[in-house]
Amino acid sequence: MERSFSRRLGGVTLERIAPSDHAQDGQLDLTVDFSVARFGQFMQARMLVLNPGALVPAPDYIFANKERKLPIKLSARSRKDSVTIKLPAGFTVDEMPDPIEIQSPYGTYRASWKGGNDAVTFEQLVEIKDAMAAVPEYARIKDFFDKLAAGQSAAVVLLKAH
Repeated sequence: MERSFSRRLGGVTLERIAPSDHAQDGQLDLTVDFSVARFGQFMQARMLVLNPGALVPAPDYIFANKERKLPIKLSARSRKDSVTIKLPAGFTVDEMPDPIEIQSPYGTYRASWKGGNDAVTFEQLVEIKDAMAAVPEYARIKDFFDKLAAGQSAAVVLLKAH
């Protein structure tokens, strides 16, 4: 897990991993606390742009911009993620994405961002339906997963107080 985060984020220090198995419900809760040496992009000496969705696993499916020749098999799965980022001292939230809700024959995606108590919280729900999609459906499937990826990459803008 540490290597996976380090590849995507740079210097990562895992502080706590707490699994909670709910086998009777077919669920696993995993709480991971970690620190990232450098996260976000500092701009104009007072603006910090963060992408909280970079701290969750990548989308399960990514589709290329090319012609599809075979049907697509999607496997059912559901995942909820919650990411809380402590704001650096002296920063406040300036801009946050609007909530997203996408319903598709292939799944559901919900994402929201909230600010308060010196932190930003990103929450998402990803539900993929079990489906076998014919080649003509490729554009619709790709559109759903492209929108999911866009939601995960939406930025939060922080401003440093004078």
